Amino acid sequence: MRYLRVLVLSLRLSSLSLAANKDLIELQRQLNARLDTMEQDQRNLASKVDVLTGALTTIQNDSRRTADQVATMQEAISSTVSRALAPATNLNTRVDSVGEDVRSLRDGLADLSARLERMDAKITDLKNQMQIMQSPPPAPGAGGVAQPGGTGVPGQSGAQQGPPPGMSAEKAYTDARRDQQTGNLDLAYQEYQQYLTYFPNT
Repeated sequence: MRYLRVLVLSLRLSSLSLAANKDLIELQRQLNARLDTMEQDQRNLASKVDVLTGALTTIQNDSRRTADQVATMQEAISSTVSRALAPATNLNTRVDSVGEDVRSLRDGLADLSARLERMDAKITDLKNQMQIMQSPPPAPGAGGVAQPGGTGVPGQSGAQQGPPPGMSAEKAYTDARRDQQTGNLDLAYQEYQQYLTYFPNT
């Protein structure tokens, strides 16, 4: 009886161990399947990483080539701009030189204009003096005064003698005023006398 119990117990234990073995085998199969899947995923990931690494390397190489090309283009552009600006620099120097020449010429012209104005004033003074010399004003009291009978001083007509050709009241007064202001007092005195003689009613 005792042996029978041991036998029954051992049969139960063996059946339990068989069921446990089946579970273990199934778990091992599932584990192996998962490991295979993980290995496959790892291989796929490694392949993708290799592709990405290759693409990154290509991008880096392209970037280096692009940077080299940009540097070359910058050097070429800088050299071209420098060559293009060289004549402009020389032109600026020439323009400055021409500007100085123009300023000197302007100063010379201003000086020449001032000299011409002075010469013009002297020529006008000479003309006035020549007019005075050619037709001097009558001496005070020498002019004939018209009498009621229509006769004046013997040898002269009753009408007063007119101004010389080319002389006007405005010009005579302007010349006298200018000579007075420039210090030619004798000439100015004579011109004022002419003005009063020929244009007493203005």
